[in-house]
Amino acid sequence: MTSSTAFVRQLSVVGAVAVGVLVIPLLILNIFSGAVGGVWLAIVGEWRLMLYGVVLMVVMPWMWIVASLPAMGLVAAFGGLGEKYDRPLLAVFAGAVFAVWSMALVVAWVAFVFLQFTDTAGQSPVIPLLLWGYATVNAPLASMASKEPADSTGTWMALLLADLTYILLSILLLAGATSAIMIGSAASIGAVSALSVVISIAVAGLRRPRPVSADEFNLDEAQAA
Repeated sequence: MTSSTAFVRQLSVVGAVAVGVLVIPLLILNIFSGAVGGVWLAIVGEWRLMLYGVVLMVVMPWMWIVASLPAMGLVAAFGGLGEKYDRPLLAVFAGAVFAVWSMALVVAWVAFVFLQFTDTAGQSPVIPLLLWGYATVNAPLASMASKEPADSTGTWMALLLADLTYILLSILLLAGATSAIMIGSAASIGAVSALSVVISIAVAGLRRPRPVSADEFNLDEAQAA
């Protein structure tokens, strides 16, 4: 075993442990945040906020489709041109734009819900508001992600981005951070996530084998004969 192979294996183990440590608290939040936050809000009489969260959960997938239409049109246009003129970079560009657009929508959705629920934090306990807001953010995204293939990396990264962004904003709020710091932090984590997805799309697109044309195929057959 070479030193480089050993290093790669060690890095893989570290990455797996890090993901495991991250997934466990997220799983707990995903399971209990809605129930705990909802019951807590009901106890303190905040039925209006509970119903508002449910409405947002139901409406959000339709809002997502409408907001994604410009990027979907761009993907269809550039993807068609890339296949027609054998220019894979066009398809890669379209996929990258769609990824960035989707990440921006995720951050915007998280920020919208976070602001909607924390604006009333002075009149209501902040913890149940944050928990119910987390459930409101996560539920529609998780529902949409469950309908995607299991190997849809971009979809699950978007869900992870939403969870981490909301948790980061919640921590900053409890720590007394200013609005500028919270906005900058959310934008930064969104930018890093979008960049990682763009890089993975670019690498996958550039590694894709170029299709063989009919002329090249006929030439290969003639030479073999």
